[in-house]
Amino acid sequence: MAAKVEAVDRAALERQLAIVEGKLGKAKRRLVEVDVDLLDVVQSEVRRLRGEQEQLQAAVKAASTPQKALFADGVQAIDDAIARLGRLRDAVQDGDPVKVRELLRQAIDHVEVHAVGERRGKRRLFRLQRGSIYLRGGDLQKLYATSARRGS
Repeated sequence: MAAKVEAVDRAALERQLAIVEGKLGKAKRRLVEVDVDLLDVVQSEVRRLRGEQEQLQAAVKAASTPQKALFADGVQAIDDAIARLGRLRDAVQDGDPVKVRELLRQAIDHVEVHAVGERRGKRRLFRLQRGSIYLRGGDLQKLYATSARRGS
């Protein structure tokens, strides 16, 4: 029964992908014909359709892949991330401070700090309750690849 559901989902995704690819083809042809004042509108539509096309292609690929393979790929990705995290700790502790600072600057989007203020005499002290570091999303894989090539 599950195989039939996957086939239906895959077929629906493929139909949806064909529709998006048709729209994308029309939008690309319009780029040549459109007036200059509407060029930005058509370009943004082409970008949107390309993004939708990429998502649908990935969904079709995922629907075509057996569940055991998807699970194995997920486990491998987690193992790779844990190994990279261990290497990152070593690189931060032992690495060139200038390169480490640049890596962190590129990798971290923002940091949130939650603290409670306390009065101690004339001084006001802050006690850390919790904090969160938010990383930049899609750029990290590219950043890692660049760092690996440089040997950092």
